[in-house]
Amino acid sequence: NGQKKWITGGHRADFFTCAVRTGDPGFGGISLLLIPSSSPGITIRKMETQFDNTNGTAFVTLEDVRVPEENLIGDEGMGFMYLMYNFNHER
Repeated sequence: NGQKKWITGGHRADFFTCAVRTGDPGFGGISLLLIPSSSPGITIRKMETQFDNTNGTAFVTLEDVRVPEENLIGDEGMGFMYLMYNFNHER
């Protein structure tokens, strides 16, 4: 369960890539999941912004969303490392 605010294009997304806690505290307990935006329990609300409403900025709420095991991206517990690898690539 959780919320994410300021998702550009969130109301047009077919999927969300989410970092979720699947294990113990610390970076080793984070995994990545690919979650269909049409999943039961997901609410997407378009947010009005001060300057530009064309990007479809959204507020996403996830409540008791069930995700199939095959939607795990990579290995369980490696999500934080995958995110850091991607951030390093982006810079």
